[in-house]
Amino acid sequence: MTDWNQAYASGVYDGRGETVSSPRFALIGGLCTRARATDILDVGCGIGLLRASLGLGLSRYTGLDCSSVAIQRLQDKGDGDCICADAEQWLPVRQYDAVILNEVLYYFKD
Repeated sequence: MTDWNQAYASGVYDGRGETVSSPRFALIGGLCTRARATDILDVGCGIGLLRASLGLGLSRYTGLDCSSVAIQRLQDKGDGDCICADAEQWLPVRQYDAVILNEVLYYFKD
């Protein structure tokens, strides 16, 4: 199992070199725009790299990640709501227009 706090603290997932993900981020952002999704939950958000691709029409962004280090970095950006929790155990208290699971499902046990 990956130690996500260690990975983020060491800079492994600091966002440099994310040009590989840029086309996928653009596609996800385009799909959310087309669906008129303005309230988005990003499960496994990390430091929020996908956030910038979600467009200007976004009214509310919520990032969920199990790493307190990643969530703190996202909070420092001040660009949305942040939840530090295990996505497999967490239960939402409200509805969202779209839920994004980008590069995260294969970490789930079931």
